[in-house]
Amino acid sequence: MADPESAPTIHPDFSSPNDDVVLRSSDGKLFRTSSDALCRSSAFFKTMLSLPQAPDKDHTVPISMVETADALLYILSIANARELPPLDGVSVIEDLLAAGEKYEMPMAISVARLAFSSRVVKIHPVRLYGIGCCRMWEKEAQEAASRTLGMNLLDPEVQTELSLIAPVHRAMLLDLHRRRRDILFAVLNNEDVFYANIPRGLCHYGPAEGVHDAGEPRQLVRLQILVDAAVVGTSNGHGARRRILLRNRVLVDVR
Repeated sequence: MADPESAPTIHPDFSSPNDDVVLRSSDGKLFRTSSDALCRSSAFFKTMLSLPQAPDKDHTVPISMVETADALLYILSIANARELPPLDGVSVIEDLLAAGEKYEMPMAISVARLAFSSRVVKIHPVRLYGIGCCRMWEKEAQEAASRTLGMNLLDPEVQTELSLIAPVHRAMLLDLHRRRRDILFAVLNNEDVFYANIPRGLCHYGPAEGVHDAGEPRQLVRLQILVDAAVVGTSNGHGARRRILLRNRVLVDVR
């Protein structure tokens, strides 16, 4: 990282002497760009650059920014309709989103949203859920919430991510897990689904000579609750089989 106190260097992709605005990143890199491009893409810069200026104002004096050179490269590439560098990390996308919101750049926000939605970018589902909830991105928040349902919320890594989201959104996620768990337990205790819940007697779904205790363990139970449960029946040549399906995923298979 460059020393901000050392002589600043100009980024080669934004070095045209014809541009009338110079931005200086927090790590000492200079970017030349046009005021027209900034005003078209950013309501913040449109307001700032429309303010009355002194007649003798020196436009070569850099405007100091709190963003790093990497973050400025992304937002200026968007403002000038240039090819974007690869969005190859969660922190990079979060910086782009923060800058887009700060400078009121809808295109930068849209690019960050698309990047977060991509499965190519590895982001923790709980973090994506928090980001989506804060910005009312309903589709992204719902998808991220469904991806958390196979997780143990008491896991230290998950707890760390939960601590970073707003309490109201954290409570909503915990309530979702509770409701899905209650749905599963209700189905597990349903006598029409599991013959093990019926008092000791003949097996309804197996050979006639089969006798099972009410306490017989349920077989092949996987607690991966995603959406409202539905119960369907299938059969084969070896007797009847019942399955509990959640969004077309087999959770319980009783032979």
